[in-house]
Amino acid sequence: MTDDPLIALRPWEAPEVTSWRRLPMNAVDRRSGELPLDGDWRFQLLPAPDAPVGGSWSSAYVPGAWTLQGTDDLPQYTNVRMPFPEYPPHSPAANPTGVYEREVDVPAEWAGRRIVLQVGAAESVLLVHVDGRPVGVSKDSRLAAEFDLTPHVRAGARSVVRLTVVKWSDASHIEDQDQWWHGGITRSVLLYATDPLHLADVTVRASRSGELRVDCQVRDAAGALPEGWYVSGELEGQLLTQDAEFDRFNAEDERVSDFLGEARLRTVVQDVRTWNAETPELYSLTVRLHRADGTVADTSRHRTGFRDVEITGRDLLVNGERIFVRGVNRHDFHPLTGRTVSYDDMRADLITLKRFGFNAIRTSHYPGDPALYDLADELGLYVVDEADIESHDHAHEIADDPRYLNAFVDRVSRMVLRDKNHPSVIIWSLGNESDYGANHDAAAGWVRRHDPTRPIQYEGAAKLDWAATGDATDIACPMYASLEECVEHALSGRQTKPLIWCEYSHAMGNSNGTLADHWAAIESTPGLQGGFIWEFWDHGILQRVNDGRPVGRGGVGLYDNGVAAPGHRWAYGGDFGELLHDGAFIADGVVFPDRTPKPVMYEHREIAAPVRIECFRHEGIVLGNHQHFRGLAWLTGEWELSLADGRTLTAPA
Repeated sequence: MTDDPLIALRPWEAPEVTSWRRLPMNAVDRRSGELPLDGDWRFQLLPAPDAPVGGSWSSAYVPGAWTLQGTDDLPQYTNVRMPFPEYPPHSPAANPTGVYEREVDVPAEWAGRRIVLQVGAAESVLLVHVDGRPVGVSKDSRLAAEFDLTPHVRAGARSVVRLTVVKWSDASHIEDQDQWWHGGITRSVLLYATDPLHLADVTVRASRSGELRVDCQVRDAAGALPEGWYVSGELEGQLLTQDAEFDRFNAEDERVSDFLGEARLRTVVQDVRTWNAETPELYSLTVRLHRADGTVADTSRHRTGFRDVEITGRDLLVNGERIFVRGVNRHDFHPLTGRTVSYDDMRADLITLKRFGFNAIRTSHYPGDPALYDLADELGLYVVDEADIESHDHAHEIADDPRYLNAFVDRVSRMVLRDKNHPSVIIWSLGNESDYGANHDAAAGWVRRHDPTRPIQYEGAAKLDWAATGDATDIACPMYASLEECVEHALSGRQTKPLIWCEYSHAMGNSNGTLADHWAAIESTPGLQGGFIWEFWDHGILQRVNDGRPVGRGGVGLYDNGVAAPGHRWAYGGDFGELLHDGAFIADGVVFPDRTPKPVMYEHREIAAPVRIECFRHEGIVLGNHQHFRGLAWLTGEWELSLADGRTLTAPA
């Protein structure tokens, strides 16, 4: 028996429990007032969640998976099969559990303020204690969890924060994705402080017409809201105005709580510069919450883009234009750090995609790090934002299992609440390879009510009939459907929605041979709008061959391309001594693990060229502009003539 109520709850085998005392997800930006807690933490790896914590500590770096930091619990790769035999919602008795602990000095200047702990991502169940007292529980390995520490810490004093991470759980059955299994805290940990009177959420909607609407929720941690508070907004020097009609509605509505305030701001930008993947124009927005005396209690800063997304007939439109989706599926992956990817690496990766002609990513199969969306906004990439739901091995059972209903809605809704203000996000995805059932319909219903400005996609909802109408997908997004059957469907007269492959042209080995054929058909067939190549990179982990650990044969030889370090190789399934694995099936990207492009990248760059030489004529050449939103004024041309004697003549075009 244990006297820890969080352990006694056994949340790792309770799918109905998605959290306890976790704060609601929101889109408020408070990065200016953070206390980072990244770095070395005291660490113990226990054999099970209810095993006693001993007195001997090692260290682990946060963020980072413990499976890549010298523990005996090593990475394991499976594609469809679960890595343990237990049936959902159960998990194995041998269940690695990491205990992270460190002292935290709470700044003295935070006295009287609301203090919040944020854990960026923990795989797969997070238990939080402060000074030995239980604080909260969270599931969902790819989204942040926040907890109010105000009752548990004192400004100017030191507290001990303990984060316990249980590797296997009921949630593992809906995180059964084609990637490495790890354990640990894989995104940043921090504290931040707010005034008790604070912005609880900010929703920004900016349309291509120039209309901007900002909806704010306000709470006071001290109790009922004080009299006289108000919200102001500023968009690059242009002040937003209060929506009087909205204020009147709230004043007359008896259902409005004393503990939740709402406000709406509006403005219209003249000659607005719209956002799209070719010209990603962003505006700086500042939202301030004021006390009755005018002093500022809270501030949230955003970069917003004015754009519309809609489906008309069988066309997906951005700002009224039918676009082509030249996408790739992207996992969080780095050959040294696994799921933990630095800001600089993320930025370099997205720039690489842009340079090779891609304009879209699907966050397969879970929401990415928040920085990913900031970069997509800035650099110009369309994003299909995908919820952390894949129940591949037990898909049929879980899709209709009411015990998992809350988990489906929780994961989808929290993703939407976090990412709703990013112009790059043009489609919400309900997950991947989880069959189709009532749990999907429930999640889709929540999204449609909360965000009617974006379409929804889910491959399973249209798998049997691409023309079917239903609640869970607005897009026919097949997976590896042949080019011939997709063209036939587009020409059949039955097509009711856009067809965009969620996965196609599987990039394993010497593949992608039909890429040019696909794009010739897409560009000439109404109803086809592109797709997402599977996938961005080979998931090879850099491994020392002579480190004394058992060495399997999962990825030896064939996929060792590009390893420059002597005595190392790219490790795949089976290379960490595990018996249950799916070999090198995870080596299926358009770049090698070290980000070296494969030949398909160069072919894609030519196929996706935004400006192409269509034909030569005696008087010159004919250029074809294959962009959707801009002309050719940003380009300059140059002639180069190679002579027989080896000389080269150049001249402006």
